[in-house]
Amino acid sequence: MTDPRRMPTGRTASASDSEPTQAAGRATAPWPHYEDALRHCFPDKDALLAEARALSAAHRQARRRRTQGTALGVLALAIAGTWWVDPAWRSETLRTAVGERSVWTLRDGSRIDLNTHTTLVVESRLRSRTFRLESGEAMFTVAHAWRPFVVHTPHSAVRDIGTVFNVRVQPGQDDVTVSEGAVDVTARGRSDARRVVANQTLRVNPDGAASATASMALRTVNAGEVVAWQQGRLIFRETPLTQVAEQIERYRPYRLRIADARVGQWRLTGAYDIAGLDQLLRDLPHIVPVKVVAEGQGYLIQPAGR
Repeated sequence: MTDPRRMPTGRTASASDSEPTQAAGRATAPWPHYEDALRHCFPDKDALLAEARALSAAHRQARRRRTQGTALGVLALAIAGTWWVDPAWRSETLRTAVGERSVWTLRDGSRIDLNTHTTLVVESRLRSRTFRLESGEAMFTVAHAWRPFVVHTPHSAVRDIGTVFNVRVQPGQDDVTVSEGAVDVTARGRSDARRVVANQTLRVNPDGAASATASMALRTVNAGEVVAWQQGRLIFRETPLTQVAEQIERYRPYRLRIADARVGQWRLTGAYDIAGLDQLLRDLPHIVPVKVVAEGQGYLIQPAGR
């Protein structure tokens, strides 16, 4: 087997050395006054109601009928403007390369951990905190605030309810895992939401059947193991070798090919450092009966007897 130590291993980025993190922080700084000005133009609903009631009471005696009609019209238009208008006044695209992780902190104190090969669009909106996870995986630690916190993916929308949660986008499906609190998840094209609580994962598969059970499958998990990547580790529990290979490929620039279905069903259990996945590949023949040989730009995993 060719020595994987000679291959690129990627970079693990932290809040101190992550370029996307620093760039986002710099770009956010000039905008606070602009956001306050926007909020002044679109006051909250309670303030509008109080102002409309005061206006109605002041003129009730002389112009009761006329004033009530005017107040109600102003109130209706103002509330519509407040709740339907949610302009995006700024957006930022954050990306990580293969093998890279980074951390980004919002002005409200919320934290976003980006995993390997991830693209996240952060939209600064007047009345919501909106994100588009286009690919990869991200963990969201949400600070309480008056604006809703919503993560959109190609297949679903995840609405925070005071939470720590993880979203992974894969071809044709999303996995939403909650570590703390709860989220509501709505599959694209559906109006009903599913509640996901701590130590649960919801798999959204819009390509499945129309029934809720087929398109949104909920299961109990150990959330700490699912999000162990945040601490630089991967945890396998009786995981088929095909899935182990897929995980290694997410963090490494080379490809792995399983020789046949029988080899792919060999199972692996253990906790491994992401930085040491090359070592795992070297040790694999001592764990399961396989042989790892160089093949083009990657490796072939085949039965040990060949």
